[in-house]
Amino acid sequence: MCAALNYLLSPEADNADAASSFCMVIEFRLDCDATEVAPIGPILREGILGILENFERYGCGEIYGDVAERYRAILSRLDV
Repeated sequence: MCAALNYLLSPEADNADAASSFCMVIEFRLDCDATEVAPIGPILREGILGILENFERYGCGEIYGDVAERYRAILSRLDV
């Protein structure tokens, strides 16, 4: 997960597929393995905040749904 997060936070990252796919992976892991995700929760939180800070650069169009809102929902789940 950290390698994907590092890529998404890099200046080269402008890939809607990567941003959407990473979001889906985190959602799935929180649904199925929340206790496994808990130790890296703070890292994920900071990374997601970084993704949301410049989210428009990923170019997630309507086909992806509201990926930014899904990331915000993940943040609320990490706060619990």
